[in-house]
Amino acid sequence: EAYPEYNKTHLLSLQLPDRSGDIIITTYGEIDRNNYLDPRTAQIATVDHVKQTCTKLRPAADEELPSAYIEEFRSAIDYEVSKYVGEAYPKGVSAVYCTNGKDLEEPGADFGLAVVISAARRSPRNFCNGSWRSIWTLEFSYAFQLVEIKGKIQVSCFT
Repeated sequence: EAYPEYNKTHLLSLQLPDRSGDIIITTYGEIDRNNYLDPRTAQIATVDHVKQTCTKLRPAADEELPSAYIEEFRSAIDYEVSKYVGEAYPKGVSAVYCTNGKDLEEPGADFGLAVVISAARRSPRNFCNGSWRSIWTLEFSYAFQLVEIKGKIQVSCFT
């Protein structure tokens, strides 16, 4: 019971079995206890929480993915965030998830996205370990034509 919670709390990133990238273990991508969405590749990864590995992949079903309209926003933000993470965090991983309104087919209603960034650097021989975890929620309001952004950051350093 504790392993999935620990992995989600620490935004653990795991390499996908086909080595096409990494997936972040987070509640935003959780399909069920052992299956998590990788929104960038539109795949579902099965996770062994105890061994902290991905054991298999399957394509995501249409109902597990946002609509084409929302995917345009999600993928554009994902592209820019991944560029930023690649420059700012040498061992960083990011993902952008749709949090609400994923079935919208056209403008006219509100929707939300979550940007998740996870980076860790471990150097036990140098007695230095650290991690960065941040979650940014973006709420798009159609009626007011604005985006509200909220963030949560966790930084851990151990020497």
